[in-house]
Amino acid sequence: MRQISMDNRILKFQGFHPSEFTQNYLEEKIDLLLEEAPYGATLKMDMSRKDDQFKGMITIYSSSGRFFAISSGRKLKEVTNKLIEQIRKKLDRWKRRRFQHISLKNQELGSDSTMMSDLARPKEADYESSSVA
Repeated sequence: MRQISMDNRILKFQGFHPSEFTQNYLEEKIDLLLEEAPYGATLKMDMSRKDDQFKGMITIYSSSGRFFAISSGRKLKEVTNKLIEQIRKKLDRWKRRRFQHISLKNQELGSDSTMMSDLARPKEADYESSSVA
């Protein structure tokens, strides 16, 4: 088994030794995924080959949670692309939830500030507006 460790990523290969080209290709794909991942995330990629089958697994660890994908196939590039697609979908789902939550918080803050400005009005104005009807 061969393992490559960099600051925030680990690549493990079992059952084959990737060429320099393949290794660079995988590192480039991982770097792109890490750019999309939560800040401070680490990524682990396990690739194995048994007979004519490749099996891959990517796990991203972050303070926002764990993102996981697994795939297999006859071609390393095919397996890698499936893994990346799965992880991207999970990262996109996380981003939608995260930014939806932030948007909701901002809306709540906006309504809170509206309520606060309503509370800051003099009592007579509130009384007058409700008694006019």
